[in-house]
Amino acid sequence: MRCGMSEKDGSLLYGWAHCQQSLRKCLTTRIGSRVLRRHYGCDVGAYLDANADPATILQLYQEIVQALNDPECGEPGFSLQKIDLAKATREGTFHFVLTGVFYPDGHLGDWSHKEPLSFDFMSIDLEVGDDRV
Repeated sequence: MRCGMSEKDGSLLYGWAHCQQSLRKCLTTRIGSRVLRRHYGCDVGAYLDANADPATILQLYQEIVQALNDPECGEPGFSLQKIDLAKATREGTFHFVLTGVFYPDGHLGDWSHKEPLSFDFMSIDLEVGDDRV
């Protein structure tokens, strides 16, 4: 079973909770920001100040898929199957729901046990001057 430390309070995280933290970390880390893993992360931050139109949303889908399916730096415990745009506001906030299969031992190369699960991801605000990602 996978386990790790919570980035919020240092407590232990197990299973799906640890995988969710890893997914969130992968999707909110800018590519090039990690010293020894320059290609780790997701480029959703590149779309700050972009028009909140269908083309931008499609590009965000693409960035999410590329980040999670990267064989070296993606999340081996989660196989993405579907992305839904659950909410989009006029201010440019996008809320995605990622649906896929959770493999509790995927980080060890064991994909024999699986659980279908969803992950809510509030993406970036595409407003001027927002640098949260």
